[in-house]
Amino acid sequence: MYTPTFAELAGDEKQFFAHHFNQAPLLRRVALSDDPRSVLSIADLDGLLHLEAIRPPYLGVTVDGQATPLAAYTAPVRVQGAMVADVVVPQRVYELFRTGATVTWSSAEQLSPSLRALTAVLAERFSARSSVTAFLTPAGRQGFSPHHDPIDVFVIQVEGTKHWKLWETLAPRKETFGHYRIEELGEPAFEAVLEPGDVLYMPYNTPHVAVAEDRVSLHLSVSVQPRLWRDVLAVSVRRLLDSGEYGDAARSDEAALARFAARLDQLDAAAELRRLIDRRELP
Repeated sequence: MYTPTFAELAGDEKQFFAHHFNQAPLLRRVALSDDPRSVLSIADLDGLLHLEAIRPPYLGVTVDGQATPLAAYTAPVRVQGAMVADVVVPQRVYELFRTGATVTWSSAEQLSPSLRALTAVLAERFSARSSVTAFLTPAGRQGFSPHHDPIDVFVIQVEGTKHWKLWETLAPRKETFGHYRIEELGEPAFEAVLEPGDVLYMPYNTPHVAVAEDRVSLHLSVSVQPRLWRDVLAVSVRRLLDSGEYGDAARSDEAALARFAARLDQLDAAAELRRLIDRRELP
């Protein structure tokens, strides 16, 4: 089992955090020290699919960015006397793939030890949740329309090649996915063809689109879901309220509210964040 290191994904750590993290894309050619197929390959996905135990939402099928109805590639199956309504049918998936559909594997780290180890690397480095989505796209096809993700993404090209276009990262930060028409974006700020072993980092809110070239393309999007300050603050506020120092939270008490507000004003954000990390209480 091969697990890429953080250095393979991001290069020099100081340079990455100073010039790219949340700021600008980073392309690393031939970044991986081993065959990227040893992380996850098309053959691995074929084996998983033919277990005939995969169900949505782990696997999805899209055409031009539009989700294919589940009934087109799933069927009810009886397992130990119980009906499972939506087991994925491999033959149907491949029929859709041959007609141009992209097959998407979500939360792929739950299906692969090597990907689980990879997300652990990023979760430790960023102190944030990490997940992997695998995109299997037919030759010459565009899996999704131009869009931005509200999360940071490391793209690892595994097999085939894919032509990427990126536009300027949007500000201020948006908390939801955004979709665009290609004509409204103008000229891309960055354009490159990714080959096996290449890694592309994209900050959140970076509009992008990708098209497979003359071969089937498999790439992994390894995401980092940052914790927002409001989520961290909510944990701290709940801890203070549960302490009982500020009266009954169910009742209105102006004096208690004033003491509570004063306590929040005195809160050392850096120290509180360190406490939450050390005690593994981050949301």
